[in-house]
Amino acid sequence: MDTTHRKKNEQNNHPRKGITEFDSNRATLRGKNIFPPFYVKTTVPLQEALKNGEVRNNTHLLVIERNAQILALLTQQMNYHHVAQGEIAGEPWMVSL
Repeated sequence: MDTTHRKKNEQNNHPRKGITEFDSNRATLRGKNIFPPFYVKTTVPLQEALKNGEVRNNTHLLVIERNAQILALLTQQMNYHHVAQGEIAGEPWMVSL
């Protein structure tokens, strides 16, 4: 059986084949966030955080750039919050993980 034919058969046998609308009975909807967003109000220069031991050389970071400003977020924090937001140079930003 060639690859194209195999993929077509897999698509035809997919358990969600034929679903055309959203089934709210299968959704997990909550009125309140389980993981509160991380509101970044203050920052520390990376060199200072390294010097103070708040960040190590092997710390995993999520780095964003906005308006020529660079911001590094700890992935350890982002793994919990999933969403971070704040302002850089007076402009709002939001990032999700």
